Amino acid sequence: MAETGKLKSLALLGTGAVLGSVSTVFLYKLLSRNIARSHSKNVPNCMTHNGIPALDLLKDEVVAEQLTRNIQFFGVESQQKVSGSYVVVIGLGGVGSHAAAMLLRSGVGRLLLVDFDQ
Repeated sequence: MAETGKLKSLALLGTGAVLGSVSTVFLYKLLSRNIARSHSKNVPNCMTHNGIPALDLLKDEVVAEQLTRNIQFFGVESQQKVSGSYVVVIGLGGVGSHAAAMLLRSGVGRLLLVDFDQ
């Protein structure tokens, strides 16, 4: 009897993992399609911030000052990779909101924030 309870629990756990994986892949494909569509419409070159391409953000004195410690630790090339990156944060609760804030402060070039809270 205890064996069937364990089997049912494992079956439910496996089903939940499969459904979670399928929904994640579906959301990824849906978001990437929408992002590609929006990029082709209104973003001429790449990512921009106040008309400055993302890779040129480090040439701005204020941004370079803000990211001085990152540049000293990682190097200019690595910080340019971070500045040119695109990150999606799903869920802006207790962890996601702090993660998004830290990603922004680290110089990530572009963030997409997704939260289904009402």
